[in-house]
Amino acid sequence: MLGRVRSSFCHGTLAAIVVSVAAGGCGSRGPIGDLEPRDPGRGADGGARPPADGSSDAPDALGPNDTSDAGGGAPCTWEPFAEGIVAGGAGVLERDPRLGASSNVVYAFSGEQLYRSEDGGESWTLRSNLPVAVQALAFPENPSDLLVSTNDGVYVSHDEGRSFEPFSLRGTLVGALEVHPAARNRVYAWVIGLGVLRSNDGGETWVPASRGIDVNDHVIRIDGDPRDPDVAIATTVLIDPATRGWSTDGRIVRTTDDGGLWVEIERSVGRAHDLRRCAANPDVLYAAHRFGLLRSEDGGESFAPIDGFPDGEMVFAMDVTGLGCDLVTYVGFPAEAVGMHLSDTDGATFDGPYVGGLADATRWRSPPVVRALSGARVLMGAPSGALLSDDGGRSFAPTTGLLGVGASALVPTEDGHLWLGTGGAGLWVLDRDATRWERVAPDLLPNDWVYSVTPTRGATLAGGDVFVGSWGSLYARRGGGSRFEPVPNEGLETDNVFGMARLADGTWLTASQTDGVQRSEDGGETFHLSNGNMEPWVTPAGEFVDARAILSDPTRDGVVLLGTAGRGIWRSTDGGLRWVPTDLVDESVIAIVYSTAHQQLLALLLGEGIVASEDGIRWTPANEGLASLDVSGISTSPSDLAVYLAAGGRLYVPDARTDEGNTPTWQPFDDACVPPSATLPRIVERSDGRWLVVVSGRDGPFRRPL
Repeated sequence: MLGRVRSSFCHGTLAAIVVSVAAGGCGSRGPIGDLEPRDPGRGADGGARPPADGSSDAPDALGPNDTSDAGGGAPCTWEPFAEGIVAGGAGVLERDPRLGASSNVVYAFSGEQLYRSEDGGESWTLRSNLPVAVQALAFPENPSDLLVSTNDGVYVSHDEGRSFEPFSLRGTLVGALEVHPAARNRVYAWVIGLGVLRSNDGGETWVPASRGIDVNDHVIRIDGDPRDPDVAIATTVLIDPATRGWSTDGRIVRTTDDGGLWVEIERSVGRAHDLRRCAANPDVLYAAHRFGLLRSEDGGESFAPIDGFPDGEMVFAMDVTGLGCDLVTYVGFPAEAVGMHLSDTDGATFDGPYVGGLADATRWRSPPVVRALSGARVLMGAPSGALLSDDGGRSFAPTTGLLGVGASALVPTEDGHLWLGTGGAGLWVLDRDATRWERVAPDLLPNDWVYSVTPTRGATLAGGDVFVGSWGSLYARRGGGSRFEPVPNEGLETDNVFGMARLADGTWLTASQTDGVQRSEDGGETFHLSNGNMEPWVTPAGEFVDARAILSDPTRDGVVLLGTAGRGIWRSTDGGLRWVPTDLVDESVIAIVYSTAHQQLLALLLGEGIVASEDGIRWTPANEGLASLDVSGISTSPSDLAVYLAAGGRLYVPDARTDEGNTPTWQPFDDACVPPSATLPRIVERSDGRWLVVVSGRDGPFRRPL
């Protein structure tokens, strides 16, 4: 039994219904633990590349537009390097309900980055960064407080989102989160593996409240009745235990005793994605599911299909507008164009689709979120950012300030090309002599979640094999071609490849989220499992061999190092056929590199900084000099022994006194004007010189000369 857990630290007279359409990939699986993921590429623990320190107020940090450094007077050497990039999905989008129906204060999360708008979504300001992926946002009683559910428990902000700190349920993946509107100290959370929990003290301590919630229920949304603190409704998607993925089934359940018992209201309704209540008439609710819309006129005691709803449309998100209880929904036509659909007849008839501003939505591989504000204003969180409509959803336009590139990979090649993988905005490339980034067309790479990019030696835009690890598939582009094709892998359900390594004999190995190591002896044409004696272990997302980083030791033939989520580092001496654990256990590994400067292996750990090893067996901490242990990227250069480390949004280099073979100590690099929340440092050789390139979560890539 869970016990108590404490952290250490609408029936209106006129209803306009708006419906929009999703692309053909909507029925496919996302990473285990997230439904058509709002922050893809992150997996169960926030992903292979966690971003910068969440405790700082990022907009107040010195950035590349400052003209002085710590010495005072020296010009900043960083320059923007993001021309052409339009990216940044808004996966969580919520209006602050505590400020009234006419409030223009809206929050949006793009991955781990929190943005705030005070003008109803017209413009956005980066508020802060969290160290892990955010699933949901909730609003407690105190108007300065925010709660978020994450891949590592619940975090709290006491300053309107300027900073966050861990609060409770650490080490768990928390999905749905609801502050009850009738009792704002009462909070419901759904935790993978534990079910629904309830807190009566604002989220600090929790008790089980999951009776009636099946172990295979993945709770998507919980809605509290604003008239009764003991009543709440939840929508779920059922997990298929045979396939470890989502089934096409779902349920709606309701409690009238504060979560003591949840009673099934509807079953076999398809994936029950969303649930929204009419503010003007709380008896009216709408539930969105895979096969349409349901409506309740008795406070959720019963639901019935909306008769006028078009057949075959998949609903992913919706909202009820303002005091008039107009409804906004997002619907998927698998084989047709995307567009918003409107109804002002309580769903008896629909108009649309309206496609203004949604031209690229036919290729979206992730569902958006839709939030209706006062009047005719509608916000949509899409893979390309936040879109705004002032005509009820008939046309949309991009908003400003919410970029949030969400970079998961920044990979240079020896010929000076750069590849940028993003979460939700696809794959971008920059030619050696170009200044403008170009996105790989979605018809060439039909997936907008990119976890890793692995070119072969010297791969360019024109030729050379390039592997792309993405949500659910490993893709390869063969030399001379332009299209990325899925790589056969013995019918494994999901790859989610976070890293790849090539051995001297041409063997390829991958590190994947749910299948561990996959191996190819035919140049990457096909892959098969190669986990040797590694047994699956329990992760927040299920029982898997969860691998996140892999490196072929350049000083020892046949030796491979594997970094995992939750089981530390494993080592193989036979090219990945058999694996032996090292003395680094029970840690989540972000990256493993070899530093020629120190003649050592260096590994980045999730939330624990960096460790060093000379043999890959014994590891020691190497955090001296770091102000933050939230490491997010490292770059090494054999040619000049350069090493750059990103931690807590800052950049570090080894102290000049560090000798070869010694564990490095660290000192800040370019501390005064480094781009805000810098991550993924990379050393890049281009036709116009040698550069250090980083990614700012707010503004995309920046560079400085070396």
